[in-house]
Amino acid sequence: MRKLMVASFVSLDGVIESPMTWASPFFDNECKEYSYEKLADVDTFLLGRVTYEMFSARWPQIKGDKYMDRINGLNKLVASRTLKTVTWNASLIKGDVAAEIAKNQESIGQKIMKYGGGTPEITDAPMAS
Repeated sequence: MRKLMVASFVSLDGVIESPMTWASPFFDNECKEYSYEKLADVDTFLLGRVTYEMFSARWPQIKGDKYMDRINGLNKLVASRTLKTVTWNASLIKGDVAAEIAKNQESIGQKIMKYGGGTPEITDAPMAS
């Protein structure tokens, strides 16, 4: 069975929403190299609509960077109730996301990496002590 990994930027106080507004200064060359190494045994990127729309608008045009070239070459699964079509090596998950991911986990391949942030409804929940 293929493993599902979760990759998210998380601040020390538990914030995961809108990482582009606070995490970018910390994504230096060392962090990028670490992130690239984590993609070594990943062949599928799992994204929600918001992350997909943000990334697919910019990332496919970035070429010649080994990290971005790797991401651009990965297959993508996009979970959305509103998108009609996707590009950027992507397939759309419209129905039961959990069932579709489970089906993908049963297929032959490497790890699936879920990438992206969260929504305020989820991230505003108090952290466990």
